[in-house]
Amino acid sequence: YKVKPVADYLESRVIVLFNNDCQISVAAPQESMTDYFYKNADADEVIFIHEGTGKLKTQYGELPFKYGDYIVIPRGAIYQIEFETKENRLLITESFGPIQPPKRYLSKYGQLMEHAPYCERDIQKPQFVDAIDEAGEFLIKTKKKGQEYPIYYAHHPFDVVGWDGQE
Repeated sequence: YKVKPVADYLESRVIVLFNNDCQISVAAPQESMTDYFYKNADADEVIFIHEGTGKLKTQYGELPFKYGDYIVIPRGAIYQIEFETKENRLLITESFGPIQPPKRYLSKYGQLMEHAPYCERDIQKPQFVDAIDEAGEFLIKTKKKGQEYPIYYAHHPFDVVGWDGQE
C-alpha cells in the first residue's frame, strides 16, 4: 500500500508477485492517461480500486469507478484511465488465462449460484457514448510478450459505431 506515487499510470506499476499464470502489481498513479492509450495483448487485467475515483474509457464505452470496485479489462481492449484526484492506489492483476468466476460458484447452466460472493446485478458494463470521429496520430502503448511497443493509429481508437454488450 505504501508504494511511491508516480505521475504516469504505466510507470507507477510495481510488480510484487508473479508466476506463469499471473502477475500482481501495486500502483499509485497521480495523473490520468491523456497522451496515450494502453492495450495489454498478453493478459486480461483486473484492477482493484483501493483509493481514488475516476472513469475507465474504452471502445466499449465509459465505466465510472470508486473505492472498492473491481474493473475487468479483457485482453486486447484499448483503454485510458481518467482519475479525478492525484491520490490513487491500485492493485492490478494480469491474468494470462481468462478471467471467469470459479466453477464452484456456477450452476451447470453457467449462472452464478446463491452462495457466490456476488451476483449478476453487481456487474456493470461500460456505457457507450458517442464515437470519437477524429483523424490524427494516436499512440497506443501495447504490451506483447512482456515488452511495450508504441503503435500509432491514424484515427481515434474509440471511433466505433457501437457495442451492444454481447460477446
